[in-house]
Amino acid sequence: MKKLSLSAIIIFCLFNKGAAQKHVGIGTTNPLAALHVADSNVLFTGPATLPVTPPPPPVSGAGTRMMWYPAKASFRAGTVASNAWDESNTGIYSFATGTETTASGAASTAMGNGTTALGDASTAMGFFSNAVGNYSTALGSNLDALGTGSTAIGAGNEASGDYTTAMGHNASTNNHRNSFCIAGASGDLTAANEVDNQMMMRFDNYKFWISSANYAYLIPASNGWAYTSDKNKKERFEELNGETVLNKISAIPSYSWNFKAADTKQYRHYGIMAQDFYDAFGKDSYGVIGNDTTVSPLDLLGVAYSGIKELAKKSTSLARENEQLKKDNLALQKKMEEIEQQFANNNAINQAMADRLALLEVQINKTMAVNKKK
Repeated sequence: MKKLSLSAIIIFCLFNKGAAQKHVGIGTTNPLAALHVADSNVLFTGPATLPVTPPPPPVSGAGTRMMWYPAKASFRAGTVASNAWDESNTGIYSFATGTETTASGAASTAMGNGTTALGDASTAMGFFSNAVGNYSTALGSNLDALGTGSTAIGAGNEASGDYTTAMGHNASTNNHRNSFCIAGASGDLTAANEVDNQMMMRFDNYKFWISSANYAYLIPASNGWAYTSDKNKKERFEELNGETVLNKISAIPSYSWNFKAADTKQYRHYGIMAQDFYDAFGKDSYGVIGNDTTVSPLDLLGVAYSGIKELAKKSTSLARENEQLKKDNLALQKKMEEIEQQFANNNAINQAMADRLALLEVQINKTMAVNKKK
């Protein structure tokens, strides 16, 4: 294998009569192109130290070409209809291929159709996408990666603000630093971050998989997350004792509290502690449930539902007892009324008898008075 420098190839061509009119072969007697190097290496070199004021490239302006520009250690291949590959638009150590691509940032890369890599160490690939910020990346169609270290992937997205990411379709970080926006809503609806350090998503549906039997989802018109609870995906059932659950719940203390972290210390909350919940409900006859540092909303809901069910049972029983007590009370009230009526009747009889006794006493007194006179 022989190494051939660009200078050697040029000298070879100059000293071969008619080289401009026929194919030139190196290592082959049957060249298939204007320059055909068979089974060998081709070496293109540049200066060890790039010049502060580089000379213009071998060719400037519009055209179709493959070009090594040694003064800037850059490479171009494809077609331009403008000055995109001229010295002023060529970054040192840059790479651009395709059509109307511009890589003007140092160590930048532009590939595809109409892509532009302006930032240092930036990359733009696809269709009319721009990587403007240093170390930015734009991959797809009609994208803008404007901030330092920003990334735009998909179609019609804008990653503005430093260290941001916009993905999907019509997503924008909206000049908010350290933010992430991903969108894919129907009707080409847009999504945009509202504050720094924010995660923003906009879709018609959301589904988070852990396994085929364990996932959560959010669908249109719903007002909260739904979790898979298909009985056909579950096994080893054990019904909770409602009375026991209520006793355990009543023994779990409830607090107001805040996190120790300085950035959340000012926010107060209400709730229980994972250790207390785990002590009460961390085991069943099959094994361990949860752990002593977190509380699963589904476990909490299951325990609460069991407690509510037991309370409903007690409430129904109390309602029956209350209804019977009402009936008994009515009966007693009726009996009391009868007794009161009987008492009233007896009072009337007694009064009549008292009246008759009084008349009889008057009559007796009169009779005794007459007898005395005789």
